[in-house]
Amino acid sequence: MEIATLIVLEILRTIIKEVVTYGFKKLTSKNKKKTHRQPRKRGKSSKRK
Repeated sequence: MEIATLIVLEILRTIIKEVVTYGFKKLTSKNKKKTHRQPRKRGKSSKRK
């Protein structure tokens, strides 16, 4: 019984780690996209002036 619970715990840990890393990558990719878009907009607005 103890071995089975240990296996289940390990599986849960790996799943949680994968979800956290996936979520973190999503958040960082969104932030990167925002930072990339802002300078482009600034460049266009400065050219118009």
